[in-house]
Amino acid sequence: MERKVGIPGYGRSLDWGETSQQGDEGFPDAFVPGAMVVVTLNTPREKFWGAILAINPAGLSIRGVGLNSFDDFIRQVNSGESAMANVVFFPMHRIERLEIDARNFDIPSLAEGFEAKTGRRVSVMLGPQREGSSGASGAARDRTESPNQAPAADDQEAE
Repeated sequence: MERKVGIPGYGRSLDWGETSQQGDEGFPDAFVPGAMVVVTLNTPREKFWGAILAINPAGLSIRGVGLNSFDDFIRQVNSGESAMANVVFFPMHRIERLEIDARNFDIPSLAEGFEAKTGRRVSVMLGPQREGSSGASGAARDRTESPNQAPAADDQEAE
């Protein structure tokens, strides 16, 4: 049985059009492309947050930011400066722990916190970048809009 790749524990799909096979036990694989994760690395010890691009025996490819610069990244996105998540590869021998970025009762996930603080969808900021895309450099379509909200001025000019 195939399913659309989603962000486990977050209830959203990055909608990359990819599918994943369910495991032998009937549970969907958790660490699939598009899953939001926190990676704990050793030598040097650091943590990285982002969306999995690929995972294999050699290592992990991920688009995201280091947790040490997470708040700076949010400030940069909010100020309208050009901000883009990094695409990095971590060899498996550096990965100490890989965990799904999910809500823990009343504690929101990092992805939920990012969206609440910036008004931008995680899927737009961390999804596959297309040619000509500049991350958070002022694209009004990146903003999360409610159904009752009028389109941003930049969207009206483009029509």
